[in-house]
Amino acid sequence: MSVRKDVHFATQLIEEDFGLAARKVFEVVSRRENLTLDDIARSVSFTKRRCGLILYTLLKHGCTTARHIGYRQRAQRIVTYSIDLNQTMCRRRYPRYLIFTKFKYSHQHFLIILSVILHGAMSRDEILFVANNGRRNRGAVKLDVVDNTAFLAAFDELVNAGLLQQAPGVKSDSILPHDAQLHHTDQISEGTQVPTIWRVCPCTFDDSLYTVITPEIPMQMDKLVGVRAIRRSSRRKHVEAVIRARLGVQALRIYRMLGQTQLEQKQVADLSMVPVKDTRDILYKLLKFGYVQMQEIARTNDHAPSRTNYLWRVDCTVVDAVVKRELTQTLTNIHLRLLSQLQLHCRMIQPSDSRHCRKEEVSRDVLDILELGALRLDELLLVFNYAVER
Repeated sequence: MSVRKDVHFATQLIEEDFGLAARKVFEVVSRRENLTLDDIARSVSFTKRRCGLILYTLLKHGCTTARHIGYRQRAQRIVTYSIDLNQTMCRRRYPRYLIFTKFKYSHQHFLIILSVILHGAMSRDEILFVANNGRRNRGAVKLDVVDNTAFLAAFDELVNAGLLQQAPGVKSDSILPHDAQLHHTDQISEGTQVPTIWRVCPCTFDDSLYTVITPEIPMQMDKLVGVRAIRRSSRRKHVEAVIRARLGVQALRIYRMLGQTQLEQKQVADLSMVPVKDTRDILYKLLKFGYVQMQEIARTNDHAPSRTNYLWRVDCTVVDAVVKRELTQTLTNIHLRLLSQLQLHCRMIQPSDSRHCRKEEVSRDVLDILELGALRLDELLLVFNYAVER
């Protein structure tokens, strides 16, 4: 259920950024992974060329991944495609990345990150060309050697800071002039060399954003290790707040106790000073939501309940994944509600009659509440992002 929610939310992001055709291709790849270009083209009823261009665009932006699984005639390899859910979900945070780069670094850094976000993964020369071209389109004169050196220094600084990372496996689409256009197919010659290309690193950006939205982090803690330690502490606080609001103070007391050691039900009741009957109900409610785990230790081979010990414990990694999944589901529901309210708001503002003014004000208030809730949930997801991988 959670995976379907995440895929549904990612599909909406793809449609907003790339259009309906890209959504159809992304849905086909998400339903069944390791599909070739021919399989995807038959499923979406597109031409092979159009489907290949869409896949290539998604591949450049990190929404899909390509994998070589075998060979055909003339030493040509077969390429299959899968979705990259984590990279796709990070697209909703791209405006935050741009604001962070603009205020922390110079204008050259901002143009480089903007170019990579808009055009996807590119080589260094292509990134500098697009950034310089965008600066000229904004009314600047032709760049001199000093400006070009500033862009090179900005690019190196972003790479050293980890905000740009290498993305091997994607070919350049030749944005530079007088280069041959690359036609994307599911067959790649064996001797073809893949150039080094770069794309934004959501992991480093999220760590940097977390230091911005958390004012209690001191300046000397502005390091990756310190940020991760504080993030773990923040996750514990948020998880405990969720358990207290959902199940009460006694459940929070039991959860904290099980986070230190494994205990049986009677031991939990004695140490937490909660009646045995209430302890049993609370433990099974915590187990239902995924906040605690139960381990069976059988004293005999028949696994009889009377001769089996049941130990209760807390796995922080599992709990972080559960809370992150719940936050993602809530954000998906808010996103769906926001889209429906936007459509309703557009229908309300069309009539010019004064009796529709009150409905328009109510719709605008609901939109503001939903947008604010989405922003706060996105900030909270920064705390739980990459919790399982780390």
